Amino acid sequence: AVSFHDHRVRYDVAMLRSDQATLEKERKWMEQNADDPSAIAYLAMIDLNDGRLESARQRVRHGVNISVGSGMSEAAANMLVDLGRGEALYGVGSAATQTLSQALPLSDAKEIKKGAAEVMVLNGQEREAQKIINDLLHEYPADTLLNELDVPLVLAASQLRLGQVDAALRTLDRVKPFEFGTTARLLPNYIRALAYLRLKRPGDAAEEFSAVLAHRGVSP
Repeated sequence: AVSFHDHRVRYDVAMLRSDQATLEKERKWMEQNADDPSAIAYLAMIDLNDGRLESARQRVRHGVNISVGSGMSEAAANMLVDLGRGEALYGVGSAATQTLSQALPLSDAKEIKKGAAEVMVLNGQEREAQKIINDLLHEYPADTLLNELDVPLVLAASQLRLGQVDAALRTLDRVKPFEFGTTARLLPNYIRALAYLRLKRPGDAAEEFSAVLAHRGVSP
């Protein structure tokens, strides 16, 4: 039998190929199997990508109810973190803050906390992000990605918000070895592009945004 994961991979590949017919076919399959929390979460992501924020919220509420009711609190937290990321990127900061406040009590998992900290970086909540990362460092002091990726990303975002743009760029230099990886994904380039815009260096910003588009496979 073809699993949900297979359909998700097909959707991702179709997205990279701009294959609208396959996108529609796979989305319909997911709609027909929307009692599966994984399918609900992915449909919410599709809604976010397509600009349907309210529809994404409704799906996440439904998915969270099913997941919590089935004892899958971490899956519920993950859905809420993904929704919060979408809200932050759409500039709905207060909604993102509220969504994260619902997500964090559901799970103590490291990946949930790291995901929430990433959303906070996008949402101007650097102090809250710093607290989460500090707590994780206390628990996992030798974690390479925490020390070499998450810490500098939070610091760079804080420096950018404080107007210390050159310092933010220097801090972001530390994370270059991890760019386009499965953990950093496209966030360092996005923050660096914002820094260049603050410095009125649109050419350099365009180069970073172009790098994001050139690496769509990292996060289709």
